[in-house]
Amino acid sequence: MLPQHDRRNSREVFIGNVPMGGNNPVRLQTMTKTDTRDVQATLKQCRQALDAGADYIRISVPDVASVKAFEKIKNKLAGDGYRSPLIADIHYRHDLAIMMAGIADKLRINPANFGWPPESKKKQAKKSGKSEIPPGLLAETLAPLAEACKKHGTAIRLGGNAGSVEHTNTLTKTRSAEFLVNQAVKYLDILEELGFYDLVVSLKNSNPAETTEATRLMHQRMQQTGQHYPLHIGVTESGLGVSGRVSSALGIIPLLREGIADTIRVSLTEEPEKEIHFAQKLLDVCRQNGDNVFEATCRDNMLYIISRTSDPDTLIAEAVQGFLTLPERNAIQHITIEAPGMANQQVVKETAAQIMQQADIKEVGTRFISCPACARTSTDMEKLCRLFRKELADYPGIHIAIMGCMVNGPGEMAGADYGVIATSNDKVNVYAEGVCIKRNICGKEAISLIREILIEDDSGR
Repeated sequence: MLPQHDRRNSREVFIGNVPMGGNNPVRLQTMTKTDTRDVQATLKQCRQALDAGADYIRISVPDVASVKAFEKIKNKLAGDGYRSPLIADIHYRHDLAIMMAGIADKLRINPANFGWPPESKKKQAKKSGKSEIPPGLLAETLAPLAEACKKHGTAIRLGGNAGSVEHTNTLTKTRSAEFLVNQAVKYLDILEELGFYDLVVSLKNSNPAETTEATRLMHQRMQQTGQHYPLHIGVTESGLGVSGRVSSALGIIPLLREGIADTIRVSLTEEPEKEIHFAQKLLDVCRQNGDNVFEATCRDNMLYIISRTSDPDTLIAEAVQGFLTLPERNAIQHITIEAPGMANQQVVKETAAQIMQQADIKEVGTRFISCPACARTSTDMEKLCRLFRKELADYPGIHIAIMGCMVNGPGEMAGADYGVIATSNDKVNVYAEGVCIKRNICGKEAISLIREILIEDDSGR
């Protein structure tokens, strides 16, 4: 069994017919990457993820047409025998959230961008110099949503994301972790005053260490206040391939080991079923505890890991687990992994390199983060990311962000040297140190532009 925090204090919240929290197992979830209005494509991803073992599926609802499509998808899945809960992902639009309260089993709203009332009041509030919605206005906006969710038995996840709070955090200058916690608590307090308690909380960041810090702070705060709501954990915009998995594992495994998790989502720029597969491997490796099938030893500041698996996802999970369980890991200068059963030895080498890079031991190449894609994305994110990784991989110390839309894009790339945000028709806007330097160009042009700047900067040193 997983090491547990005092789970008896975790409130049980029903998401449709599948409860989380309390004494329930850690639930696995993922999100569709398709345009929700494309019912057939979204249905296909839902079925594949559910067949892979997903407990919950989340689907973006950016407009009214997506509301209608979501209902069709839910009815079709039920008709095919799939009765797992569906979650609606909503940003900005409280009107859509109220509409979805009678259709979805849970709503995900983002405290950083959800709750502003009609535009006139929003402008009036911003004129006063306030970057956040005042509590009175927030309660006014949340009241009808809470009422609708109570009526239909629909849960709400307060899904805080560091990328969404960067612009609202400029006045306070507090750390992202503290800001995310304070923001979530404000919403929790108001919803409780409205008599609504079917709540789940998540605080995410594309940096694994900051994700674990925020989640631990939230857990501690809830222990103090008695607001023991289930925690959803995961690293947002972790990327794809080995680097995306290592990033997710570094942010998720510590919390699983501490018992601070009721549901997890691995956010990869890949198909939903691959997120579920890796999430299951993370659970498996944590459950093994002292009976692991791999060995991890540290000698002379060198970490040696021997794995007997032939599965790449298991190898990555075991390697990160081995790294995290060593008390002397802060002194490690090199990592060597042996996995004779692995057909692709490049994965073995890349796993060791990515652990060193993402644990801030050594820069081994360009650092990439990328959003996992959703219905708001207008381009093939996996294809775009693979193109960037192929062409711009060999710049140690350089950080590149590849984002699918404007919801979290600007905030998540705030710490990156360069970034792109997909616009439409496979075009992107290019950013350098958070400032847009070129609009609506294709991915190859963006790569050429960034490479030219990198070469110029290097020659100028």
